[in-house]
Amino acid sequence: MNLQFLKFVGIGILNTGVDFIILNLILFLGDDGIIWFMMSKTISFLGASTNSFFWNKYWTFESSGKFHQEIFPFIAISGIALIINVATASMLFKLFIDYLSPVFSANLSAVFASLVAFSCNFFGYKYLVFQRK
Repeated sequence: MNLQFLKFVGIGILNTGVDFIILNLILFLGDDGIIWFMMSKTISFLGASTNSFFWNKYWTFESSGKFHQEIFPFIAISGIALIINVATASMLFKLFIDYLSPVFSANLSAVFASLVAFSCNFFGYKYLVFQRK
C-alpha cells in the first residue's frame, strides 16, 4: 500500500477524533433534535477540516505550494465533503434515533458519514489541492 495513503488514513483517524470531540461537546450543550445535530456536525466537521489542511499539506502530501493557492481548492473539496458528510450523517441520525439513544445515534451516524466522505477527500486533496510542484 502507498505510504501517502497510509499517512492520509492516519490523519483521517486523527481528524475523526477531533470531529467526535467537538461534536460530543456541542451535543452535550444542546438538545436531541435534528437541526441541533446538523449544526453540531457542521461545526465539528469544520474543526476537523482545519486540522486536516495543515497535517495533509505538510505531512501527508508534503506540499510546497503556496498557502493562498491551496486553501481555495481545499475549501471547495472540503465543502463537497461537508455536504456529503452532514447529509449522510443527518439521514442516518433520523433513522437511528428511533432505536438508539441520541448520543449513540449521533456518533454512529458520524462514523458512517466519515467513511462515505473519505474517498472524496483523498482524491480531491491529492489531485486538486496538494499537487507537488
